[in-house]
Formats: sequence, C-alpha cells, structure tokens
Amino acid sequence: MKYIPECNETFSTEKMTMIKNSAFGIIENIGMRVTDINVRSKLLGNGFAQKMERITYPSDKAAIFLDEMIAKENKHRYQKKETINLSENKRIIDGWINNYPHSYYDPSTDNIVPYTMKSLADMTAFCDRVCQKYNLTPNVPGYPSDVPSSCEALARFVVGSKYLKNGTYPEPMSRYSTKYLFEMCDILGKQMNSLPVYLSTPLTIGDESFYIVLENQSRLQSVSIGTMPSFGANTPLSISGSIALNLAEALLGAIIVNNLTGLDVHFGVNLLPFDFASTNQTFGTPEMLLLTSACQRFNNALFGRSGNGGNIEIHTHSIHPDSQAAAEKAMSMAAGYMRHEAWESIIFRGMGTLAMDEVFSPVQLLVDAELVNYIRRFETGYEIDDIQANFLDEIRDGIEYGFVSSERTANNFKELMYHSGVFSRSNLGKQMQDNNLTLEKRLLTVVKTEMNLDTEMLLEPTSAAALDCLLERAIKNAT
Repeated sequence: MKYIPECNETFSTEKMTMIKNSAFGIIENIGMRVTDINVRSKLLGNGFAQKMERITYPSDKAAIFLDEMIAKENKHRYQKKETINLSENKRIIDGWINNYPHSYYDPSTDNIVPYTMKSLADMTAFCDRVCQKYNLTPNVPGYPSDVPSSCEALARFVVGSKYLKNGTYPEPMSRYSTKYLFEMCDILGKQMNSLPVYLSTPLTIGDESFYIVLENQSRLQSVSIGTMPSFGANTPLSISGSIALNLAEALLGAIIVNNLTGLDVHFGVNLLPFDFASTNQTFGTPEMLLLTSACQRFNNALFGRSGNGGNIEIHTHSIHPDSQAAAEKAMSMAAGYMRHEAWESIIFRGMGTLAMDEVFSPVQLLVDAELVNYIRRFETGYEIDDIQANFLDEIRDGIEYGFVSSERTANNFKELMYHSGVFSRSNLGKQMQDNNLTLEKRLLTVVKTEMNLDTEMLLEPTSAAALDCLLERAIKNAT
C-alpha cells in the first residue's frame, strides 16, 4: 500500500502483525550489541542469551513485555481521563528553540562564532524577550565553548536558570556533569526523575546516556528509549523493514533497561531521512514530514493512540537566514500544521536554528516567530457574523464617506488583519522611498537594538550564586 500522510488505513492489522513478528524475529535471532562485558554478564539468564557481543531475548517474552507496556499506557491514559473537547478549538500553537548549537550569528561582527558563557547569556536574554513578545516557549539557544566539554550541560543549565523568566530544564550530557546537575536541581527545587537512553542504529546499546541511567537509577522514575536511525543508511531502504528494525532495537533496549533498573520504560519508533548525495541526515525536507507521519501512524496503531504527536521539526541546512531557510521552514510549518488534528496542540521545534542544529541566528528567530503568528492567524480564521438591522445605513455611510473610516473598521481591523512588524506590505514606490532595505537588513537593525539592552539576571541572587559555585567547582575538577 502506498503511504499517504492522511491515510488512516496505512497500518492494517495484517501489516502490524507482519512488522511486529519481524521485530520479534530480530530480537530472538540477531539481538542487541551490548558494548560492556560486565553489563552482558548481568543480563544472562531469565531468557537473555549471548551470541558474541550480542544479547538475544525470546520472541514470546518480548511480545508479552510489549503487551504489558501497551496495557500500562492505556491504563494510565484512562486514569487521566484524557478527553478531547473539539468545541473549545483553542489548541496551543507554540515554538521551541533547540539548545543544540555551539555557534551563533554575531550581529556585531557579521560572523558565525562559537558561544562563550557571556555571549550565550546575552543571546538567552534576547530569546527570552522575543519569546515573551510572541508568546513562545524560550530556551537556551546552545552550549558555550569556553568551558570543558564535560561541563557544557551544567553551563547551559546555569545560564537558563539565571536569564530565562521561568528557568530551564536539566539535560545531562555526561556522567561527570550529571551528579552536579542533580545538586543544581536540588538547589532550585526541580526534579530530574526521567532520563533518556539513546541507542545506536543498528541494534547497539552502551553510550554515555545508558551509563548515566545505570549510575543514577535510584533517583529516577522512568526512562525513555530514543533512536535516530537514518532511513536507508543504517536501516533497510524499506518503510516496513526499517520500522521493524527500529521497533526491535527500541523494544529490546527497553527490555534491557527495565531488566537492569526495574524502571518504567517508554519508546516510540522513529525514522529520519538520509540524503545519499550529501551523505547527511536531512531535515526540512518532504521526506522528513513523510517519515515522521508514517512513524506516528505506526506508534498510534501500536499503542492505541490518536493524533500526530504535536511536534513539528522546522529545520534548514542553510547557514544564513536566506531564501532556502525561509522556504524550508515555511513549508515544514505549513505542511506539518495541516496534517495535525483540530484538537492537537502544536510545537514548532527548531526556532532560529540554521545549518540543521549547528548555528543559532537571532534574525532567523524573528522570521520564525512571524511564521508562527501567521499560522496562528490562519488558525483563528474568520467568523461568519450576522448582518445587523442598521446594515443599509452602514452601506449608505460607507458609500458616502468610505468604509475605511467607519466605526466597524475602527473597532475590528486589528483583530481581523494581522499586522507584521517584520514583513513589508508597502507598494513598490513606498519601499523604494524607504531605501528598499532587505528583510535581513531590517531585522538586523532590530536585533542590534535588542542586543544593546542590558542582560538582566532573573534568578534570585542566592540561588544564582550557589549555581555559579557548583559550576566553578565542576570546571575546576574536570579532566
């Protein structure tokens, strides 16, 4: 069957059985490569068997484990009594700034440069102000390069806690930094009780995130199993085949983590497009939306869920806020918005990022924020209102004096027409009169004005000092 994004019958009962049985076959006959010999020895027994560096598990037991996961999720969903009220039609449309970049576009030098603690703090404060203006979710837009790599996650957390109005979330990157992150969370009264374990496709477990979970399991309540398989590069170039492989590694990874820690585990199938010409994962493409939607449909069929997940990646591989960036981000936003259910909240992820996730651009953030507002305006729509009793008088007055000056227009024009402070609506003559500045130059002026504002610390001073002290200790002790 050809895959169509809105086709609800893509994964029939027969196709689901075929994919699941193929995954169970992989789990029983090929297994997971476990890189640590001590972990392999701990797993042996209770169904686990070893083939060289690989750990296998009986398919019937894997099927039971999956059924129990599904039943537990359904029970939790029922207890929460999740209901959808279509009549409210007030879903949230939000934007999210990813924290992955290590570089940013510096408006003062017109260059892409690595973050420092100082520039990251300034850019974080800028993001907070922009997100408050556009009602978006702010985030720290990257990691600093002037601290040891083992301390980058700590530095990001300190910057976000100090310069974002509502703080930020902890995200461990190394075993070294995790112990300090727990201390920082204790200072701020935050919890870090769920962590991810990332698997390497195909079928490998044993990266840093795995050991972080093993070493801190007593402080955790659950673990999410994540994968980033490149479709056709480290999976078969087959939708069903690659989903079966991804299901096998995610499910077996969940079984292994649960066996070692006893913690609740969660996972979902995921596939990412791979461009064979550039030998690179490619987001911001039609294939990204197609694969994301296909995997969401599969996860829905597997776990009995509905909807499309809410997250829409809006990446571009352009390194400047140029036509390519605008086209790829706008198309991802529009297509992603249209494929979501009417009741689903939507988060556009990747606001302001360029070069996939390697560069943050404050200019691109302003463009992306305007695009979110365009989607919101489209979502609001127009009300087909009632014609009032004095309608003919309104028409007569409009004919004589013009409708632009009417009371109705004065009262309603702001609500019925979104006015962008970024995109020009002027005619050619007016734009030429205004020196015809390009969008990027106009926005660069806005950014420079914003960046000249003081970077105000928003965290209570005692807590900020305690975080700084922990970061200094971590940097001093880092090897």
